[in-house]
Order: sequence, then C-alpha cells, then structure tokens
Amino acid sequence: MSRKKENKIEKRVKEKVIIFDGAMGTSLQKFSLTPDDFRGKEGCYEILNLSRPEVVSEVHASFLQAGCEVIETNTFGANRAVLEEYGLGDKAYEINLAAARLVREVASSFSTSDRPRFVSGSIGPGKKLPGLGQISFDQLKDSYYEQAAGLMDGGVDLLQVETAQDLLQIKAALVAIFKAQKEKSKKLAVMVTVTVDSSGRMVLGTDMLTLITALSSFPLFSLGLNCGDGPQTMVEALRLLKKNSPFLISALPNAGRPALKDGKYIYDLSPEGLATEIKRFVEEFGVSLVGGCCGTTPDHLKAVVREVDGLHSARRNYRFSPGCASTFRAQPFRVKPRPLIIAERTNVNGSQAFRQLLLKEDFEGMMEIARAQQKEGAHLTDVALATPGREEVADFEIFMPKLNLQLEIPVMIDSSNTSALEVALKNYGGKVIINSINLEDGGVRAQEIIALAKEFGAAVVALTIDENGLARTAEEKLRVASRLYDLLVNKNNFKPSDIFFDPLTLSLASGDRHYADAGRETLTAVRLLKEKFRQSQTILGISNVSYGLPAELRPYINSIFLSLALEAGLDAAIIHHSKIRPLQKIPEKILKLGQDLILNRHHAGYDPLAELLGEKLSLSSATLSSSRQDVVPEKALVEAVVNGESARIEALIKELLKKYSSLEIINKFLLKGMDRVGEFFNQQNLPLPFVLKSAETVKKALTCLKPYLPANGARERKGKIVLATVKGDVHDIGKNLVALILEANGFEVINLGINQSVEEIIKAIEKFKPQAVGLSGLLVKSCWVMKDYLETLSEHGFKIPVLCGGAALEKSFVEKVLKPAYGGEVYYGRDAMAALDIMKNLAERKEKSAGSADV
Repeated sequence: MSRKKENKIEKRVKEKVIIFDGAMGTSLQKFSLTPDDFRGKEGCYEILNLSRPEVVSEVHASFLQAGCEVIETNTFGANRAVLEEYGLGDKAYEINLAAARLVREVASSFSTSDRPRFVSGSIGPGKKLPGLGQISFDQLKDSYYEQAAGLMDGGVDLLQVETAQDLLQIKAALVAIFKAQKEKSKKLAVMVTVTVDSSGRMVLGTDMLTLITALSSFPLFSLGLNCGDGPQTMVEALRLLKKNSPFLISALPNAGRPALKDGKYIYDLSPEGLATEIKRFVEEFGVSLVGGCCGTTPDHLKAVVREVDGLHSARRNYRFSPGCASTFRAQPFRVKPRPLIIAERTNVNGSQAFRQLLLKEDFEGMMEIARAQQKEGAHLTDVALATPGREEVADFEIFMPKLNLQLEIPVMIDSSNTSALEVALKNYGGKVIINSINLEDGGVRAQEIIALAKEFGAAVVALTIDENGLARTAEEKLRVASRLYDLLVNKNNFKPSDIFFDPLTLSLASGDRHYADAGRETLTAVRLLKEKFRQSQTILGISNVSYGLPAELRPYINSIFLSLALEAGLDAAIIHHSKIRPLQKIPEKILKLGQDLILNRHHAGYDPLAELLGEKLSLSSATLSSSRQDVVPEKALVEAVVNGESARIEALIKELLKKYSSLEIINKFLLKGMDRVGEFFNQQNLPLPFVLKSAETVKKALTCLKPYLPANGARERKGKIVLATVKGDVHDIGKNLVALILEANGFEVINLGINQSVEEIIKAIEKFKPQAVGLSGLLVKSCWVMKDYLETLSEHGFKIPVLCGGAALEKSFVEKVLKPAYGGEVYYGRDAMAALDIMKNLAERKEKSAGSADV
C-alpha cells in the first residue's frame, strides 16, 4: 500500500523534534484507585478508559500541560489476547475506541495552529511471544487487528507498536495494522519501538542491524527504542540506528533503572537527568521523536520540553544495505566478492538426504543439514518441502519455527503453493526471499505471491517465464523481466532492491543443437539485466546447466559456469557450494572444454561436449593430488593452506619442524599461504566458503605449532593490544593469527573475539589500558564499521593507536577514509607480520619516551 501523501505528523517532524508523553501507569498509581474502579479486574489499567475516564483524561492533560505534543492512548495491554486473562476479551474494540476518543478530546482542547497535538494509538507486545511458540501468529494478528480498528475509529493520528521483543510479534502487528488501514481506507503513520538490553539486543537475540533489515520493506514512519533500563542502555542501539536506518529514529526511555521499594517501583533518574540524555540523543544520534516510558512523570517531560523543544535532530548520513534477515543476523544482498551464496541442500529436489529425512519426519536431522550449510559459509539456505504424498503446509508449519529459532543465516522459501508460503511467512520473524514468481499464466499467481510478499515484507525471485514458456534468447529474457518489473514496481509499489531476476538456463548435456546456445544466452541476459535494472539483483540456479552430465563432470562445469556468470555481473547463486571448484584447481583441459561448451564454441570437427564425455576423468581430486607426493613439504604446506586441505597439516608440520622453528614455519609458509588466499579472494577467484576452509586449515596448523612456540615475554611484556572483529562480522582467523604472532613475540594480547560492538571495545580499553587497539573484519561492510568505530572513539576522546586489517581492507581506504575519521594514529595492518612491525615500533617509541622522561 502506497503512503506517498504525508499526514500532519509527518509534516510536523520535518519542522522540529516531536515530544511524546511519559508513563501512564506511573501517573495512575498516584490516584487512590479502588477495586471498584477496576470493576474487580485489578491490574487492568485499560478498563479505566470505561470505568474512570475522567482519571485517564486528567493524566493525559497533565502531559499536555507539560508541553508534550503526542499523547499515547491508555491501551498498552488492550488487545484481546491480554484482556482475555481478565475476562474482558469481548471488550477489546470498545476499550480501544473509548481510549482513543478520550485522548482525541483532551488533545484537541490543547491543540493550536502553531502547536498541534497528536494522538498515538499504543499497541503493546502482550504477554506471549509467537517466536517462542507461546501464541500463534494468527491469534496475535487477529487480536492486533481488532485493537487497531478500535484505535483508528476513535481518531488516532498514528499507531505505535511499542516495547516489542520479538520480530514475529512485530510482523503480526504490522500485518494487522496495514490490513485495517486498507479496509478502512485510512493511511496513518506507523511507528515501531523495541526494547533492548545493554548489548543492544532484543530478548530473542535480535540486534539493530537485523531489526532494520527485517522491517526494511514495511512503510514505517519511525523505528526506535522505548522502555529498558534508562537512556544509557540505548546508546549502542541508537548509534547503529543512526548509521544504518532508513527510518526516522525514536527514543522513549524509562526514568533509569527500576528498584522495588515498599511494593512499588521507584526510578532513579531525575527530570533534569532524563532531559540531558534525550538532548544528547537528538544532537548526537539524530533522534527525531522523543519522550518517556516507565517512571517518567509530567515533571520529567516538562524538563525534556525545556531542553529539546524547537530543536532539529542532527543530520544523519546513514548507509542502508538492502538485504534479508533471520532472527539473529542481517545479510546484505550485495556481497563482495560475489556471489551471494544460497545453499540448496535444504531443498527436497536438491538433496536426496534431506528428502529422506523429511519422509522420516526427522526434522532435527533436517536442521543439522541447515546448520552444516551455515558452517560451510552459505549466506542463505533455500528451503523447499513439496513432496508427493505429504502435506507441504503442515511440513512448513513444523520446520519454519525451528529455522526461526535455531539457524543464524536467513532463508529463501521455495514454493509455488501460496498456502504453504503464507504458513512459512507466519512462522518466521526475519525477512525472507520468496522463490518465485513468473508470468506463465499471465501473472495471476504472481500477483497473489506479490501480495503475500508485500504483506510480510519479503523479497522475491522473478523467473523469465511467460505464457510462451521459458524465454530462451537474451532479448526474450529481458522482455519478460521488464514485464515482471512493471508488475512488481509500477503496479504494486514493490521496492526494486527486493527483486532478484533469474534468467534461467537449460542443461547443456543433451547435445541438441537447439539448446547449444542456452548458456551463452543466459550469460548475455545477466549483463542486460544488470544494465537495465541497476537496483535489483540477478540470480541463477547454477547446477541446471550441467543436469544430465556424468557426476564426475558436473562440479567442474558448474564451477566454470559460475565463474562466467560472475564475470557477467551475477549477484546471487543457488549452489551446493562445497562442490564448487576454484578455477585454479580445475585441470586446464577441462577448463577450456567447459568454457567452449558453455559459450557454444563449436565448429566443424570440434565438439566440446563429446570431448568432455570422452575424458576418462581420472582427473578427479584423487589424480589432482597424485603428484603431491613429490612436492617438497615447504611448498606442500602453502598449497594445503590455499586449497583448504586440513587433513595433510599434521604430517606436514611434523616434517617441517625437523628443519624450521615454529615461528619460521608461520612466517615463511603459513603467512605466504594466507597471502595467496587473500589475493584470490580479492580477485573474486576464491568464494568465501573456500576462504573459510583455508582458515580452518591455518587454525589446525597453529594448534599443531602452539606447543613449540617460544614462551619469551611471559615475564616481561613489550606492550599490550586489544584485538576485536567488528560488529556483524564473525570471521577471526586473521585476527587470531595476529594474536599468536604478537604473543610469541612478547606482547600481551586481549582477544575480545568476533562480532564486537564499539561499546565493548571502549570498555576493554578502559579496563586493560592497552598501547593499541586492533580492528579486524573479513567483509567489505566491516571496513565501514571500522570508520564508525574510529569516529566513536574520537567522540569519546581516545587517541590510542588503532591497527585496522582484513581481507577486504585496502591501504587506500585506510588513508582516505579511516585516518581522517580519527583523532589518533591509524595503521594499516596488511598481515600478521605487518601488525608485529607496527607494535614493535610503538613499543620502541614508548621506551624512548620513557627514557627521555627519566633523563
């Protein structure tokens, strides 16, 4: 549903920061309310909208008198699911209608042309989380629909999903709200505020980047925070929202941390303290909507009004990356090096083992396959469960909740059954990709799936199939894709960045001359699609090209086709990535024949398919490694690192220790191997899963070498460094290698691990007082996170030297982007030995400085 026309509050926020009210419950507790006032439903403050409306109105008026511009309805727990616990379920609509009318009447009496007052319909989380299976999606959605309908009919200006703790709960509320808006032909602003702990995560473990991505396709007015243990616990989350959210930011904290005293909760933050923190939020984090939550009184809000009324929120230069998300992790659609890897072994058509587990109803076994793909480095997993003789809808109902709570990588839902798709979407909190839509029936089914995707905030794969079947030439594929784009974007207001175009390819195994150009036409189509639809992505199911070829040949042909597709600009690939071969590991003859087959370089007397089939293919991995018996162990160790062959490591290390010290083995051979891995990675010749295999190989080598490393420096350390992989990055082999080298050379290393926030790094600096900090990350986005961290360190007054390193990081980026972002020294740690040299220089400088001071 398009919301292009702004309402009054959307216009007002462009003029100034908007101030919400404070805590309803805290104010109501000051009245001498009796059980009769609650009609025997003590604890249900929502019933007061009917039983004591004048008390509720008085609270609203007190906040309006304090200068607040937005007053929330007294409906935090006024949905049927909660009210049923008091025997009031049937009064849900009535209570919300009355609550909205109460605020509307009071707010209108205070509203003027130069200071309009607005009414926000409060929609709380309830007491049961769908993500934990405590309540069904449909139960919660229906409950929220009834509540939203009452609030809208009562005249609210916006709807506020607040104190949210579960992505699936938020989705249930948004689906209900937008359904009510559509049916009532009312377009109100919708805001979402979540509650986080001090680490910036929601109760199920969702961080802010994941939250932003999961909700990115919904037309939200604002996304922010409320409740919690006061303003300080919001800082890390607000910093991430500032840098990454495309939505306006809201912050409505509690008045500090609550403490129980004489049977009542007492909050420790004064009005002035709250106002100071909220002003900081506006000026430092670009927060546009502010107010209070638990424990905040009219006095608190009066102080906030004095501090921020009339201010404009700080300008934000955010970087939003379109993507998908699980409950725990955001995954950008654009990755470097390409492709976005979508594993295919949770597809009953792509894995016989997975199919057999489903037939045995071994859903835990199916989860093991999903987790294995995650461990191997897949970015997503493609889930298809349609099996003859089984109920696809029922299987999704069982399997999706497990994926929702147990798998870190997001999912692609692969089904043409709209009922199965809907059930899958209702049981998954993150943002999925739906595979797929096409125009086979002219677009009827596509329209149904698009409607579902919009309703649940999903992305889609669009296949180049129309009424004439699968488009074969590049031009036909582009024409069908253009029709699909028109249907999605122009007719359904779908975001172009949420579209994956799949130009499809046919198998080259038949030898039929009519299909000989299928590979080349698909590759050309990828280029054309990338040129025309720059905001959208391209995707291919890679293994289709080799379907029907001998099993020994398929991995090679798939790998060659993937390489050519990446050259053409392919963004994403559905593949069994552990069977993909880097080009440098494919025999030259097979490589040439495969390229000639795919690019249709047939000519008289030369048939690449026939020659491929004629190959004995004793060139398999066993043959490829047959000559390694003669390779000297020095070269063999480097090759083992590059190829990710951990099985050979122990024997090679044992042999090399006869000639070299442990440090020499690391410096001369392991680092050389990792350098080559880094080169292949940066040239996009080595997909991420192979980098991870190499990393595991190095990890095993370091474990073998650790007992032989010198223990010098255990008594007298040369210096101290804090090392951390930045937030959103879970790769640490390079960082761990740096730690090992530094420790072996007498430096003390505090290794914080992966996925570390800047707040955690600051705490470590303050606690351990190091001479330097090392920031690490494998991914391209991690380079920009480093910039954010450096800016934050500067804002906190730190000037400690910072070393930055990682496979995607380049010296030019450090010089042009990272150094200007920091008030202290920034160094480019190209590898572990470079980091050692930097630390030695810092240690020498410290010694000289200490010597000068002594003199």
